[in-house]
Amino acid sequence: MRNVIGPTAILAVLLLAASAYSQELGSAKQVAAPLPKIALMGAEPFTRSGKKYHRLVMTVTNWDKYSASMFEVGPTPLLPPNPCANPKVRITAAIYGENGTLITKCMHFSSASAMQSFSFAIEKGATVPKFVYLVLTDGKTGGAYRSNLVSPWTGLAK
Repeated sequence: MRNVIGPTAILAVLLLAASAYSQELGSAKQVAAPLPKIALMGAEPFTRSGKKYHRLVMTVTNWDKYSASMFEVGPTPLLPPNPCANPKVRITAAIYGENGTLITKCMHFSSASAMQSFSFAIEKGATVPKFVYLVLTDGKTGGAYRSNLVSPWTGLAK
């Protein structure tokens, strides 16, 4: 007689493993926070290593709505390390084009007030997306917070 593991048994094992993983994370729960609202502050040309760029300067307009606890770095990270990890910073950010294309990553925010002004560069001659958005990622909980869309050309938000 053959032993056959049915779909119900497989599902039970998967649920048990997921439960054990979530218990391992313990108190690392996603922090309740507003979604970031970004706005264009301006743009400026600059040159680095002979290449010309547009530096786009933006702000998170509701930066003051984020609690200090969201930026507190604990003694040990609970999530696996990522390429943007900085042991002194819990919140990292990335900018994407409207279609999801990554423009820049690994921006670090050590406090809510650090979100008052940030910038990223696009090489002159490269295609500039019509709209961009920001994603804040919590390195402790894995929580992600996506902003509104803003035009890097006009500052128009949608």
